[in-house]
Amino acid sequence: MAPSADGNSGEFWERVRDELWPDGEFPHGLSMEEVELLFTPPAPPEGYTWLPDTTYGTAGAGGRNLLLHAYAGPTGGKRPAIVFIHGGGFDGGHPFLLVRLAGEMAARGYVTATIGYRLSGEASLPAPVEDAKCAVRWMRAHADELGLDPDRIAVAGGSAGGLLAGLVANTPGQNEGTGGWGDVSSKVQAAVLYNPVVDLRPAAQAPQMAALLGGTDADSTAKCAADASPIVHASAATPPTFSCIGDADAPFLINGCREYHAALDELGVDNTLELWPGKEHGLPVHDHEGCLRVTEEFLGRVFN
Repeated sequence: MAPSADGNSGEFWERVRDELWPDGEFPHGLSMEEVELLFTPPAPPEGYTWLPDTTYGTAGAGGRNLLLHAYAGPTGGKRPAIVFIHGGGFDGGHPFLLVRLAGEMAARGYVTATIGYRLSGEASLPAPVEDAKCAVRWMRAHADELGLDPDRIAVAGGSAGGLLAGLVANTPGQNEGTGGWGDVSSKVQAAVLYNPVVDLRPAAQAPQMAALLGGTDADSTAKCAADASPIVHASAATPPTFSCIGDADAPFLINGCREYHAALDELGVDNTLELWPGKEHGLPVHDHEGCLRVTEEFLGRVFN
């Protein structure tokens, strides 16, 4: 059985089963071996520290702790950083969906964190955006302890997490929330989006969107969907952005990505869109190596 980064494989697998698949049914047709590889935090690189279950803020009026899992570099360093935001349809998923990417990018010289956030069963938008921005602020506020450069922070996310990453990238100063570190900027310097949702408007009236959007009628729901769509907020201030999506993914997602990057082109924003032949949804699960490659290449160019 594969060990977790803290060496406690038994505790790790209890969390995988209890938090993700209590019925023992693994998603995406993964084998047990593939699940172990994908969801096991890699050992921290030399000089790095693994910081699991670290509180980065508080959620809502109840004030429950929001947790992330980080690979911190040597104190006082100036490494670029990445905040990873998992997908899961806005009502599921887990930070460990992207923990292998986080660990392997740490091995390439980045300080990384993969974050939990409020799902739609707990709170509607903009709550998860507020949480993601709080995580960026926490990273920047603790730059010295984490060994990161506060002027080189990227956000990365897949599917639903791609939407949240896109909103973090496009709306600094908006929907900051009250989770903590309010005197620190949530601005990011780059965004990497894996099969992202960049335009919620075509799906606004779908039943599964009701809890997420929180609208009370068709008009208010449509407004909520527009407010929550990165494409609506694109501007000349959008940071360099990379997106990848499979050409066998849902047409509204593909079309949204094309329109988003066309808008970024018109705005003069540094951006790249790749359509991957034959790939369906869930690229970080189905093509981990591809996502790792493009993340390293794009951020290496932007930050170096």
